[in-house]
Amino acid sequence: MFSTSDVALHNRTVVAGADVVHVVEAGGYDALDFEVFSRQDWSRLGESHAPSIRVHWPDGHYTDGIDMHTQDMAALFAWAPDLRIETHPLRVAKDNLTALTGVMKGTFTQPTPDGTGGTIAPAGQAFALDMITAGSGTARAR
Repeated sequence: MFSTSDVALHNRTVVAGADVVHVVEAGGYDALDFEVFSRQDWSRLGESHAPSIRVHWPDGHYTDGIDMHTQDMAALFAWAPDLRIETHPLRVAKDNLTALTGVMKGTFTQPTPDGTGGTIAPAGQAFALDMITAGSGTARAR
């Protein structure tokens, strides 16, 4: 396959084994994460998500539909109100498949639900979490 060092952060073709992979144009995903997610502008989520989207989360649960996905994303800001995504180090696509990595940054300043009805006290610590978005789909008319 290929590593992140093989891919420049601008639109170009990369040969990955026998496959041809294209680096994704930044515009759409950057707007989604840097503006819509980081600013919690959920009214714009439909620009990039189908109403029937299924989202798989790292903890193993999934949501069906844009409304549930929005609720899950909004809940992240309850314990880290300054949560944001500012960079996409790697963006690739092949046919109708796309994937990108990002870094979610924030500060743990509010109590966090612990999943059992209690909370975890905030530590005031800054954090950075690696994330990935992978999807399949087709371009929609605007």
